This record gives sequence, C-alpha cells and structure tokens, in this order.
Amino acid sequence: LLAENLFLEQSDYGRLLDPRLTLGQVHGGVVQGIGQALFEHALFDAETGQILSGSLMDYALPRADDLPAFEGNLTGDFPSRANRLGVKGSGQAGAIAAPATIMNAVMNALTPLGVRHLDMPATPSRIWHAIQAADARSRQRASNIRLSAVCAAMSVVTISVMPSMLAMKNGVRPFDGPNTSRNDGSPRPDISA
Repeated sequence: LLAENLFLEQSDYGRLLDPRLTLGQVHGGVVQGIGQALFEHALFDAETGQILSGSLMDYALPRADDLPAFEGNLTGDFPSRANRLGVKGSGQAGAIAAPATIMNAVMNALTPLGVRHLDMPATPSRIWHAIQAADARSRQRASNIRLSAVCAAMSVVTISVMPSMLAMKNGVRPFDGPNTSRNDGSPRPDISA
C-alpha cells in the first residue's frame, strides 16, 4: 500500500527545544496512525464477548519492515503565544493525520474497482472482500441493466404486437402505419381537440 515507501511530514511545532526529539515524537505518532489505518483491530467473539486479539500474538502492530521511510521538515518559526516557551504539542499530529492520509490513499486505489467504502483497518482481507463485493455489485448492475433491456423490449413487443394479435383473433384486420382510419375503413375521430 505504501508503494512510494515514503511518508512526508510538514508541520509547525512552535519553538523547537530539541528538533530530533520532536521529529521522533512525530515519527512515533505517524507509526501509531499507520498501525490504526492498516493493522490494529480488536476482535471479539460475537456470542460470548471474549476478546480474540488479547495478546500481541493476535493483535497486529506495525513493525519496522512494515513502515515507509520518513522525511520531515520541522519549522520553529511560529512560536506559540499560549505559553512562555513558545512550544506546541507534536506527538499527536502524526497520529491524527496518518490514518486519514493512508485511508484516502487506499480509497483512491480502490475506487476505480468500484469500492465506495472501507472501514479501518485496511487489512488485505478487508480489501479483498471489498473488491469482491464491488465486483458482485457490478455484475448485479450489469444483470439488472440486461434484465431492464429485456423487459423494455418485451414491453415494446407487447404494446405493438398484442393489439394486432387480439384484433386478428377477433377477426379484425390490423392496420398498418400511421392511423387515419379504423380497421373497417371509417375515419378515426379527431382526438387532438
């Protein structure tokens, strides 16, 4: 999913007391957000309520090999006016922005396949099921369109052929083309007035 294998960060964190520490906090927040978007999922048994992902053997967390490279540009040019140090929070920024960023990228990739919604985490299984469901909906729509076309054709046949068939059954000669006279030759009444 992280095809470019790069996550770019740009934000204003106020006065930077220790830029490396700030960048580390931002990276940690981004990793938390990536985990939320792609991996982490608490599962419960529907009948008993027993947690099924109660240990790290069952609960997926992002590992270093699951993550992209990070590039960030921190600016301390805009100190906060809310405190004397001019500092701002930094760790939560990545945790807030990363899930939305990742899920938007996932949906951008899946939308051409007909997927319109996907809950987090975007696990391979959920993505596969979403694609299969979109494919089934697409096939159903195509089937419905074909069925509608058949029904429309049958309606045309019924509307145009059935009166003639009924008339022939009753011994009346069907008329051809635009009607200006009845089957018996007498003029039709003018109904345009």
